[in-house]
Amino acid sequence: MQVSKIGEWLQVIAALAVLAGLYLVAHEIQQNNELARAQTINDIYSGWEEFSMSEFESDIFELFIKSIEDADSLTTVEILKLDAYFTAIMSLYGRQWAMFRDFDLAYDPTLDTEYAAGVYFRGRFARAWFEENKVWLQDSNPEMVRVFSRVFESTPVESEFGLVKRLKSRL
Repeated sequence: MQVSKIGEWLQVIAALAVLAGLYLVAHEIQQNNELARAQTINDIYSGWEEFSMSEFESDIFELFIKSIEDADSLTTVEILKLDAYFTAIMSLYGRQWAMFRDFDLAYDPTLDTEYAAGVYFRGRFARAWFEENKVWLQDSNPEMVRVFSRVFESTPVESEFGLVKRLKSRL
């Protein structure tokens, strides 16, 4: 009789130990998910920081202004550089949209996208680039493309010197 009661208590203790182990595993998984989320957010913002630094360490800013002032005078090499530049911008915004969607964060990236559309895509060359690349952009992030398109419909193409002057004043 005594042995059967000890056996029953041992089974209860073993069941509690299994439950405690499952709780610890679940807690570790939750911590790993939080760490992965923080690392992804950090990676996105590090990408933006690197991108911003590269804008000022290369000739891309001058090319960007040239695309606004006189897009017809761009050389093939300059067009390829601007293509890479706009692709990088869209990639960073696409990653940011995916991060907010995948992590179900409360922040809506629409405002940042509207800002990008208004800053990076105000010129005739940039808008033409967007239209030419809309298909692959649409495949990767249709909501982001809708936001860009809506901003383009509501804001005219700006190729006047005023924008260039404002951009240069940031330097």
